[in-house]
Amino acid sequence: MAVSKTVGWGFDPLLACQKNRIFISSFHKPHSLMNTQADTSLKVFDVVKQVFSVFFVIFGIAGFYYFFDARLIYRVSGLLASFLVAMSIVLTTERGISIRTFILDSKIEVRKIVWPTREETTRTTLLVFAMVSIVSLVLWLLDTFLFWGIRLLTNQGL
Repeated sequence: MAVSKTVGWGFDPLLACQKNRIFISSFHKPHSLMNTQADTSLKVFDVVKQVFSVFFVIFGIAGFYYFFDARLIYRVSGLLASFLVAMSIVLTTERGISIRTFILDSKIEVRKIVWPTREETTRTTLLVFAMVSIVSLVLWLLDTFLFWGIRLLTNQGL
């Protein structure tokens, strides 16, 4: 459970046990200790990785259509393999590492959720249906009276 009030505002939450998270984030961000010139070359290297991953996707799609006479299972396998290689390349970039860290943190947060019981869900659903029915009845009555009043005022109902 997060202790900080800054959760969701771009700050890392303060959790009771954060040893692994701190180790992962410090391990995957070596550029924070480097100078500006090395930081720029790291970003250029990330762009090169992303371009190579786009080429893998393009070559996978081109290969899928180029080998049209091959069996479909081989073509689809080649296409999936090229997508997997492209994704593995993208996940080694700085943005890919942050996405992977976000996904891992999301899995941890999902495990912490206390899901409602079947009885609570049924009760809440029935309450929603009842409220919708009551509001629709009130709106129908309001519409009927307004329609009746307008017809009376315009002398169309006589």
